[in-house]
Amino acid sequence: MSASQQVQRSELPPAQPAYILRGHKAQIHALHFLRRNSRLLSGDAEGIIILWDLAIKRPKGVWRGHNGGIIGFGVWNDDRIVSHGRDGKLNVWQLGTEDEHMLSKDLPIEESTKGNWKQPWILHSLPVHTLNFCAFAMCQVPNTKAILVATPAATEGVTIVHELPTEKPMHIVPPAQTQKTGMVMALRILFLNEALHVIVGYESGLTSVQKLKPNTENMWELVSFCTPHTQPILSLDFISDAGLYFTSGADAIVAMASLSPTKNNIPLRTNATKHSGQQGLTVRSDGRIFATAGWDGRMRVYSTKSLEELAILKWHKEGCYAVAFADMTADNEPQDLWLLAQHGTGKDDEKGWNIGDALRGKQVNTVRQQRESKTRDTRWLAAGSKDGKVSLWNVF
Repeated sequence: MSASQQVQRSELPPAQPAYILRGHKAQIHALHFLRRNSRLLSGDAEGIIILWDLAIKRPKGVWRGHNGGIIGFGVWNDDRIVSHGRDGKLNVWQLGTEDEHMLSKDLPIEESTKGNWKQPWILHSLPVHTLNFCAFAMCQVPNTKAILVATPAATEGVTIVHELPTEKPMHIVPPAQTQKTGMVMALRILFLNEALHVIVGYESGLTSVQKLKPNTENMWELVSFCTPHTQPILSLDFISDAGLYFTSGADAIVAMASLSPTKNNIPLRTNATKHSGQQGLTVRSDGRIFATAGWDGRMRVYSTKSLEELAILKWHKEGCYAVAFADMTADNEPQDLWLLAQHGTGKDDEKGWNIGDALRGKQVNTVRQQRESKTRDTRWLAAGSKDGKVSLWNVF
């Protein structure tokens, strides 16, 4: 960055969140966008889940998902929500748009709330070990409707992989090396070149990539490893097309490493940011940037190419633990299919528009539709904090 660019950047006013979602009483540890960015899931330390309607910034559903804090979310086929709790359970909830009306809208912070929230239907409740704050990881099994979920095992440094919907334990991933790795702190699982890969960040600061050998259940090949951090790994994410993954830790470092074998097993790039305690690292779906949630209450946005810090987002006065990006690929879905899915089929209805006209490409002018369209097209970054609030930022 040139000196003139640095001056121009320093003269810009501090960024401000576009909205603040107030609903939780406890600190927030998990966030996830879904349904073409029209909904946002937030989960707190008391096990409460809120499904937010981002067009109106109000809840579409509130329920107690776990008897311990929520540490991770996933979405399976868009109408199945996966939640991971400190109570040692991985729950799969049936929750399509048609099910939302059955849920309570009473927020935990409202004085009238009695806490008698109705839960969505539970399809699966998988017992898993919860030794730390390591959230589960999941991926779709190619050419099937099944998914794989990875969680830390009871044995230190070991990862176990289950299949859903069968709930069968499929694979056991050993520690990356014989020397002490400490606990598994961060996980990602993916298929790369038709082979199952698991990326693990350990308590020792080590990260590793292991690949399942063809036609085996538990024979794993160590593809690469490095130790970019001096303190425990807090979070990691990847870009499969670029063959890269990124890590953050309890130290002040963010790092980039390769999913493929590398010489000397050293990270490709590191940035000593001087800001310790960055977690929740999440890469945006277009692969251009990633963001972290800081214990100092700041969210930081980095370039995936250079690891340069591009933005600092400050509003929360307490530490932040989770960030989530809106899905950039959602904009590629046809508008008419979204309307069909959201509002059904048929003739004119009480919403004041005709689906046949929408399918023929005519403009839909209801206030609700305009809000939904704007919401889906916004490049949201959501951040959850110890203060129980979710800030929504419109980022570049």
